[in-house]
Amino acid sequence: MIDLHTHSTFSDGELIPSELVRRAVVKGYKAIAITDHADFTNIEHILSCMKNIKSLEDDYDI
Repeated sequence: MIDLHTHSTFSDGELIPSELVRRAVVKGYKAIAITDHADFTNIEHILSCMKNIKSLEDDYDI
């Protein structure tokens, strides 16, 4: 199973990205997409956080 529409605390979600990934792994998902809303007011913050999140792909093989 995959989930291609999730939101984190970076926009209107309730979970941090790493928790979204952790829960997807527990549920047996093969892939997820974090589809937060971005605009000029938060894009720099989101881009800097994405660099940190990239390591989750290797940690969880997702």
